[in-house]
Amino acid sequence: MSLKDEIIRRVEALPASQQRQVLAYCDTFGQPCARGEAGSSLLSFAGILDDTSAREMREAIQAGCEGIGKLNVV
Repeated sequence: MSLKDEIIRRVEALPASQQRQVLAYCDTFGQPCARGEAGSSLLSFAGILDDTSAREMREAIQAGCEGIGKLNVV
């Protein structure tokens, strides 16, 4: 079985909502990535958080990111 045939077989086995997700994912290929900020533009923020605030922010980000894998995106 060719790769194309295998992809088609697997996508056809998915419910329509997941097929739409696959299509949306495929649409992202070939598009340029968004450019972020240059690191040098962020230097003015260096050292503005105290240790407690930095720890709380890091913990909040970690807790939020762990929850992302549990989301059901439709």
